[in-house]
This record gives sequence, structure tokens and C-alpha cells, in this order.
Amino acid sequence: MRKSLRESDKFRHLLKTISWRVVGTIDTMVVSYIITGSIKIGLAIGGFEVFTKMILYYFHERVWFKYIRIGREKTNHQHSSNTDFTNSENVYISPNSTLLSQNNESKF
Repeated sequence: MRKSLRESDKFRHLLKTISWRVVGTIDTMVVSYIITGSIKIGLAIGGFEVFTKMILYYFHERVWFKYIRIGREKTNHQHSSNTDFTNSENVYISPNSTLLSQNNESKF
């Protein structure tokens, strides 16, 4: 289950990379045109930087996801109260740290 979550995280980061680059490339092309007065140069600069910045952003996003915890909740598998709670994957974590699915079958 955790492996598929990692795969979906990577896919989401890839989609965010692409969508952000579309916005960023349009901005670069417009700014390049304004500075140079040439549509051809603006398109050339935007066309080149779209690939370099997409690659840089993807790795930047992965580093933040893997190593930087600012603004992310800490995961604590041992809960101090006597009540069960549900994490973001809808898996119940009982007070004795046994992972249970929604139908109370042991996950591990």
C-alpha cells in the first residue's frame, strides 16, 4: 500500500511540474518579448527554458517532499488516548498500534 502511495506522489509531482511550467513558460515568453521586442526571440527563450526548468522543478519538489518537513504533520503510530483514530489513508490505528482496515481486518 505504501509503495502505491509513493508512486501516486511522484505522479502528482510530475503533473504539478508540467502545469507550473506551462504558466512559467508563457510568462518567460511574454517578458522576453517585452524586453527584446522580438516574438521570435521570446518564443526561442521560452521554448528552451521549458525543459530545463521542468527538470529542475521536479527534483526540487522531490527534495522538499523527501527531506523538508516544514508545514507537514508528523506521523505518530502510537496514540496516547484509548480511542481509535483514522489517518489520511482511512486505516484505523488502534491504541495498541495495530493497523486495521475499515472492516477491522488486520493490515499487517
